[in-house]
Amino acid sequence: MCEADANDYLRMAHASQLRLSQGELEVVFAETAERFGSPTNSGEPALAFELFVELLVETARRQFTDLKDTESAAALFEVHLLPLARRLRRLEPDPP
Repeated sequence: MCEADANDYLRMAHASQLRLSQGELEVVFAETAERFGSPTNSGEPALAFELFVELLVETARRQFTDLKDTESAAALFEVHLLPLARRLRRLEPDPP
C-alpha cells in the first residue's frame, strides 16, 4: 500500500466527517487497492481513476449499508463530499 495515498484517503474521509473508524477506513483502502491495483505498482504519482472511484463506492457501501450502491454513492456525495467541497471553497483565497 502506498502510505501517502492511504493518508490522503484517510484525511479526505475524516474531513468529510464520515462516521467510520480509522481501522475500517484502512481496510477499505487496503482491500480496494489490492483488487484494483495499488498506486505504488502503477508508477504514477496519484491514484488511478479506477481505484479512486472504487474507493468512493466501497466507502459509500460501508457508510450506508442499508442502501443500494447507486443510492449509497449519491448519499456519500450529498451528505459528506459536497459539504466538504463547499467548506474547502470557503477556505480558498479570493482571486485578485
